Formats: sequence, C-alpha cells, structure tokens
Amino acid sequence: MTALHSARPKTTLRHLVLGMLVIALSALGLAAATPASAATKTLTGIGPGEASVSLAKGMYDVTLTYSGNANGEDPALFGALLNSDNDTVLELLAVDQRTEHSTHKLVQIFLKTKVTFQVMDAGSDAAWTVTFESVGTDGAPAMPTSVSGVGLNSSPFYRLKAGAYQMTTTFAGNVRPEGETEWKFSLALYDVNGDDHALTSGSKTSGTATTSFRVPRTSVYWFHPQIASTDATWSVQITTLKQFTSTPTPKISGTAKVGKTLKAKAGTWKPSGAKFSYQWYRGSSKISGATKSSYKLTSKDKGKKIKVKVTGSKSGYLSVAKTSKTTSSVKK
Repeated sequence: MTALHSARPKTTLRHLVLGMLVIALSALGLAAATPASAATKTLTGIGPGEASVSLAKGMYDVTLTYSGNANGEDPALFGALLNSDNDTVLELLAVDQRTEHSTHKLVQIFLKTKVTFQVMDAGSDAAWTVTFESVGTDGAPAMPTSVSGVGLNSSPFYRLKAGAYQMTTTFAGNVRPEGETEWKFSLALYDVNGDDHALTSGSKTSGTATTSFRVPRTSVYWFHPQIASTDATWSVQITTLKQFTSTPTPKISGTAKVGKTLKAKAGTWKPSGAKFSYQWYRGSSKISGATKSSYKLTSKDKGKKIKVKVTGSKSGYLSVAKTSKTTSSVKK
C-alpha cells in the first residue's frame, strides 16, 4: 500500500496461502485452544485450531513454536496464519513439514484489534505456542551494508537515513513444501511509518533481484519475508546512491497530427552525464516499440493524446522517471 502499505499484500497472500494448504478449514473441525492472557499475550493449543488475542497499537515480536507434529512416524504438514478482525494483519507463520520448529515475525498493529492465530494443518497431537511480545524501536542500529536471514523470520530493526538506495536481494533453497501445488519467495522492506518497498517476488527456487528507491525521511525499517520455505536463505546488499539535483519535466515539440513526428526534450539534468531512455504513451497505454526520443504519429493515434516518459540514469545515482504533459488530441 502506499499509505496503506503496498508492500504488505493482504488479499493476494490470503488467496495464495489458503490455496496451498492441503486441507480446508471446513474439513478440519477446528479444536478449541487456550485464549491469551492479557499479561503474557500467549496462545497455546494442540493440533488444528485457532485462538485470539486483543492487541493494542504497536510493534510485536510474534514467536511461533510447535512440537510433536507427526502422523505416525512421519512429520506432518504444519500450516499457520495470523489474521486480524480489521484486515490490517495477515501473516504466514508456517508452511513446513517437520516435527518441531520455531519462527519469529515482527508484526505491526496500526489500530487496536483482535488478532487470530489459525493452525490450518497440523498433526493431531502437535502442541503449539504463540507469544506476542511488545517491542520498541528506540536504539535500533544503523542499517548495515548487508542483511541476511533464513525462512520466514524477520530481521531486526534498523535505522535507515533519508536518501537513495539500491538493494540487491539474493535467495536460495526456496523449495516448495511437499504437498503444495504452488509456491513462491517474497521479501519486502517494511517501515514503521509505512514507506514499504517490495524487494523481490517470484516462483523460482533461487534468484537475484535489484531495486532502487528514495527514502524520504530517516525511519526504522526491517526486512520481512512474506512467503518463504523454512530453509530458504536470503541476503540483501544495501548500497547508498547519489541523487540528481535537477530533473526537469520533459517537453514535447511538434504538431499533433497523423504523419507528423513528435520529439521529446529531456531538458538539462544536473549533474551532467545522465543517459536517457524514452517511452511514448497513447493516453495511458504504452505504445509498443516507441522508445526513442522521437515518435511518428500513426492512424492509431487519431483522436488520442500523446505523452512521453523520460528516465534519466547515471552510474551511482538513483534513476528518475519524469513524464511530460499530454499533447492536444491528434488530428487526422
């Protein structure tokens, strides 16, 4: 969410996770579980089931621990979600096949709400405990140049200064859990003030992705695996980028008439040395193949308004995209 945390997908994650779990809730006959104590904020239960707790606004270190998760002599699939009444929280806490394990996630509560922990698949005798520890962000260390993690575990908090950054994410070992029909790896950078950024998302076992962005103000961030196999490893390399001091809005010259050629003028970017790429648009739609500084209008453009997006890039600098004003409607 931009204001509502775009990197924190709710409905998409829900559909993916629910689709992956082998047994539907309706078929489980959810078992009762011990409700949370207001003092300890601890939920406990055995086998498939659910339990809820009321949480105030704030940050929580949520730790799931389970044991005895077996069907006979073999480990059972353990699948669990954390959900909220106001639909601001949806966290995958486990989808793995082992007898015991522990996962911790940093979870932000924006408004007081009831949070429900749902064990959707587990061995009938699997014992589980979920603790909610209120945590602060004071004293968070500066963001290092490299952060790594395993599985669904969140990273610690880090303080990231206002500026521009390039982050390169590498992950491996994201093996699809046995019995699941689809799987992916998804990692995001979360901000306590909502300046979230998706870093990578894909269905491969391993991969590398690079993204660059501007951080508008110094704040506390953490790396948050949204979907990952228990043994998947991930690392993020953080590089500080410089920023252009002048990025003018491009202008279009030429006559908006079929057969005529429009030209994009990027203007003077500072510092000098920027390289420009172009993408022309017909209304809000990209024009296929129109990626040069000039564009010859065709009959498809008749009655449409044209604009161009110019992206300036320079080694060591944050790339910036600027879009021109639209032309008048193209005449025949």
